[in-house]
Amino acid sequence: MPLFQDSIVRKHLSTIDDQVVEAAYLEYKRVYSPEKINNIQAAKEEQYQEGFIKDVFGSVLGYSIYPDHPYNIETEKKNESNSKKADGLKLEH
Repeated sequence: MPLFQDSIVRKHLSTIDDQVVEAAYLEYKRVYSPEKINNIQAAKEEQYQEGFIKDVFGSVLGYSIYPDHPYNIETEKKNESNSKKADGLKLEH
């Protein structure tokens, strides 16, 4: 099951510099070795939840995750409308 719809990916990739995409892809390949992928597949969702946010949003996409300062991603942020928690939240500054 894809993480994002193909039409959404195409729309956003058309606005990004190819060199930025290539650099992110190379970092993705570095972060996700075959051994790590096997370990993730064997894990429960909760076991890799924080690691996923740090790996994908931190390492691959270059966001800064709390408690780093300054940060633009928070984990386990409570939703103001229904008090449920989001795994990760991008902050708007």
